[in-house]
Amino acid sequence: MVTVDTSATAVDGVTLVTVTLAGDGVDRYVRLEQQLDGPVWPPRREGRPADGWDEAGYEGVVPADARIALGYATPAPPTETPVTVTAAEPVATRCDSQQYDGHLTDPDDVVRQLGDPSPPREAVPLPDESGRKPVSKPDEPTNEDEVGPVVKAAADADSADASDTDAPVRAWFERVEQRLAAVERLDEADSVPAATAALRATGGLAQARETTRAVEADRRRLLAVARRAETLAARAEAADVPIATLERLA
Repeated sequence: MVTVDTSATAVDGVTLVTVTLAGDGVDRYVRLEQQLDGPVWPPRREGRPADGWDEAGYEGVVPADARIALGYATPAPPTETPVTVTAAEPVATRCDSQQYDGHLTDPDDVVRQLGDPSPPREAVPLPDESGRKPVSKPDEPTNEDEVGPVVKAAADADSADASDTDAPVRAWFERVEQRLAAVERLDEADSVPAATAALRATGGLAQARETTRAVEADRRRLLAVARRAETLAARAEAADVPIATLERLA
């Protein structure tokens, strides 16, 4: 019979369950059922539960002379026996009774195998704002003599206040980088101990949720800043002021 070793640890309101299955000399299909009073939060791949997982537990093959390690999370409080093996059928017996032609028919299996077909958000074309013309207001100056001092004042202010503006911009980018580093640690966690350490470093599950929402807002702001910067850079590159001619006219 397959040997089962389990543990359940509560971390910030979430129970992290680890399971080790050791073979008994025969390749077996096993079925693990959750015994805690709550849903199974399985590991995910391409946004879907990893192969073999469902809302109640796990089903997969334990090789004859090998060990496999599994892990999942649940909101239920831990107990001494978080899971039990409800079935352990030899692979040969199961293969005789269930023919499989190797084709994937479940959409979730296809996504897990081939990846999410949706294009990355960064690859989706965004509206071009460079062609928009500003709408003039009734009280805006239209005479060139009136516009000149305004442009000069803006240029002088930009030069004088550059250092004052740079500081908050740098501070904002640093905060974004800190939040990104936190969610990247969570995303890269590939085991229960790594996920536990990443959650603790982030400040717990509630803080992880808040940081994830903040990074999504950061993404939208960064894209908006990038679009604005690209538009302004294109305008700056296209501007070709005939300074020599203006000097002769002055």
